[in-house]
Amino acid sequence: MPLFDTQELYETMRMLVDVDKDWFPDNMNDLPGQFYMRMAHISTDPIMGVKTAYKTKIFAMLSPTKL
Repeated sequence: MPLFDTQELYETMRMLVDVDKDWFPDNMNDLPGQFYMRMAHISTDPIMGVKTAYKTKIFAMLSPTKL
């Protein structure tokens, strides 16, 4: 897969959490809580098959969880 700037990815993740922080309640019904971030890195090459990817996308999904 192509190389990417890990510092830029970290900063982008931090910005995403900052943008979405209002969606997560402070006390989550008096139970301890946290948010879960699932990262995915996929190929976007126009041809499907088993080979080295040259075009990719990285995306994240956030969701609240209760402990």
